[in-house]
Amino acid sequence: MNITPIKTRSFLPPKDSLDDLLHYFDNRLTEGCIITISSKVLSICVGNCIPADEYDKQKLQEKESSKILSRRSNHNILLTKKDDMLVEYGGVDTLAAGYYSLLPKKPYKLAKQIWKKIRKEQKIKKLGVIITDSHSVPFRNGAIGIAVAGYGFKPVADYRTKNGGKAHADLIDGLAAAANLVIGEAANHTPICVIKHPPDIKYFTKIMPASIMRSYMYVRKDEVYNMF
Repeated sequence: MNITPIKTRSFLPPKDSLDDLLHYFDNRLTEGCIITISSKVLSICVGNCIPADEYDKQKLQEKESSKILSRRSNHNILLTKKDDMLVEYGGVDTLAAGYYSLLPKKPYKLAKQIWKKIRKEQKIKKLGVIITDSHSVPFRNGAIGIAVAGYGFKPVADYRTKNGGKAHADLIDGLAAAANLVIGEAANHTPICVIKHPPDIKYFTKIMPASIMRSYMYVRKDEVYNMF
């Protein structure tokens, strides 16, 4: 597997050009590759940014969260559930230009839109798209990449075990974590990358509903984190 970060120009809030961002993939893609895009730069490109001086940050974080799981006032930490993920502060991030960036709205549909556009323009059949962010893992120091959403491939692999059961491998988050090691956020000018020769990927052979990705990724009722 090979991961190549792509340097871009600065993308600035409150709204920039998604077409300009996607053009950085021109002449870089081959059959069977996966592209990753930072959720922060994507939010800028679709205009999902708001002026920081017009909103109370804590109230905005609570509004953006589907559920508040814990609050640590002495450290100003807010652990929340947002779009089926455990993230800090409801995914609200502060940009240097005086704006807050929010996680992209309807991220699975946005990933599908990007997938359709690039496939058509570059005449590629086997393509995956991952929108990435970062989050903290319980009892671990530091942040790790996570997939906000994706499209174009089966994000979870089923491996049959020796006793006849099945083990599920979270491919999409593994790829997001690997990508986040080499890309930066919007300010670092490397918010996107190309992953070539990813292992064990089954690509879509036809256009599928965007919701199919969420149904693959979302935790099942018998899983340990369903309590959230």
